Amino acid sequence: MAIAAEQDGEGTLLRLTESLTIYEVLELQQQFVTILTEPTENIRFDLSEIEEMDLAGFQLLLQFKNEIIARDLKFTISECSDAVRNAAATCGMSDVIAV
Repeated sequence: MAIAAEQDGEGTLLRLTESLTIYEVLELQQQFVTILTEPTENIRFDLSEIEEMDLAGFQLLLQFKNEIIARDLKFTISECSDAVRNAAATCGMSDVIAV
């Protein structure tokens, strides 16, 4: 699992694919720290290709969100899959993804 990052006129778009589970958390966290060194004002997440997400993956997404906001950047989720919606509902945090 890797984060595909691309710059466009709206900021940085991060695409996550396949799964966002405890097995990927460490690798993704390290990639995200690297991405945050790039200049941008807006970070958008495309989670439409996530097929599996567990509590650890959702916690990592919340950590990303908090770090982005702490840096006075804009955090948005542009797309998300049913797996992401289900994980958010299970955690009682559907409002976090609000897509």
